[in-house]
Amino acid sequence: MNRPTGALSPRARIAGLLGALLALSAAADDPGGRQLRIESDPPGAEVLLIGGIAGRTPLSVGERAIYPNDYSDEQAPLYGLVTLRRAGCATHVQRVTLDDIERGMRVTLDCDPAAAMTASGAASSPVTAGDESVSQRRLRQLQVLQELLDEGLMSAAEEQRIRRALLRSP
Repeated sequence: MNRPTGALSPRARIAGLLGALLALSAAADDPGGRQLRIESDPPGAEVLLIGGIAGRTPLSVGERAIYPNDYSDEQAPLYGLVTLRRAGCATHVQRVTLDDIERGMRVTLDCDPAAAMTASGAASSPVTAGDESVSQRRLRQLQVLQELLDEGLMSAAEEQRIRRALLRSP
């Protein structure tokens, strides 16, 4: 059989494809993939991800801990979110972007007496509006906000302004 110079046999092509697939699979399963460095001021904030408590700042977590391939429907609202909690400080919730993973997250927590009262009150007895707690309502509002941004119905600047207002409200 005459093949053009430089052409690979079918066996060589299949072997090359299998090698490429194995390399991709190994990269996808690599637990040491990209890491997000999370720092807070003040340090020692509890870091919560979709899978639960990851530790305290400063902390590095893998991209798959933030964006796992497998999670329950109940966990879907937490997908891609990092929450920082510290006694005496307002809770900080942030959706992680690829830029965040590359640069790291450095969060200055809002720590003041009013935030301390809110944090301690929310931990012991959540304020409810009807059958929905304030935190559940806020999470639902943030989800709708993200959907509007994803669908191009609002600008990134509008989304950030509204998100900040939602996260600051008691």
